[in-house]
Parts: sequence; C-alpha cells; structure tokens
Amino acid sequence: TDPAGSVDQAARLTQNARLDECRALATTNKRLRGQVMNDLRPAIQEQDANFTVKNKKHVVMAYAALWILTVGFVVLLFVRQRSLLAEIDRLRKEVQAAAEE
Repeated sequence: TDPAGSVDQAARLTQNARLDECRALATTNKRLRGQVMNDLRPAIQEQDANFTVKNKKHVVMAYAALWILTVGFVVLLFVRQRSLLAEIDRLRKEVQAAAEE
C-alpha cells in the first residue's frame, strides 16, 4: 500500500475522532456551545450577507423584467386604442355618409 495514503487516512481518522469528541463535548457543555456559536456568528453573518447580495441582483433583474413587460403592455394598449379610435372615426364617417344619401 501507499505510505502517503495510509498517513492521509490516519490523519482523517484522527481528525474525525477529534471532531466527534468536540461534538460530544459541545452537546454536554452549554458554555462551550455558546462560545463556539459566538465565534462562528461573524462567519455565518458573512455567508448570509453574501447570499442576500447575490439574491438582491436576481430581485433587481426580476423587477426590471416586470417593468419592461408592464411598459410594453401599456404601449400595446396605447397603440390598440389609437387604432380603435381611428376605426370608430372611419365608421362614424361611413354612417354620416350613409345617412346623407
């Protein structure tokens, strides 16, 4: 077998054993658990802040897309209204012409 691989495996087993020991100690010792949480709080807040900033970009893009769709819809309504007004005007003239005959 590879001596470097067995050293790595032994180091991982030692690390896992230490991690398990720390977990057991943290579950039984409230003061230690509180201290660990206080030590980890800045890192957790940093992760949350990065997550929020990342999602903020998506929210801004979604709002931009909604505004573009809204403006497009309003422009479409405006064009249709102008078309309908022109059609009403044309029909009014036809009716007047027919009434005069």
